[in-house]
Amino acid sequence: MEGIPFQTNPVKVWLTANKLEYFIVKEINLDADGWKSQEDFFIALLPKLGAPNWHGHNLDALWDSLVAGQINSTKPPYSITVINVDRIPDILVAYLVKFEKLERNDPRRNHTRHL
Repeated sequence: MEGIPFQTNPVKVWLTANKLEYFIVKEINLDADGWKSQEDFFIALLPKLGAPNWHGHNLDALWDSLVAGQINSTKPPYSITVINVDRIPDILVAYLVKFEKLERNDPRRNHTRHL
């Protein structure tokens, strides 16, 4: 879908050349306060995505479930916001940046993220 996105939560409006489309955007809010490892990120995120118990705790598995697969009960579009990133180890911040880049490359582009 090409066009210019305008977001006003919880509705995302997408203006294209020929039509105006809108989506109800589910907000997924994560609080990073107290996170020490990548595992903490997955423990916070996966339940909010409605991921099954067997979901992998790595970016490859996350990519598969967000983009390639349909295993999560929460379907896009959604907005993922992570707060208190300034309170976590630098290595975990770097991991979240990798996650943000992964999402930015999602060909559906029906969701947003805020770090």
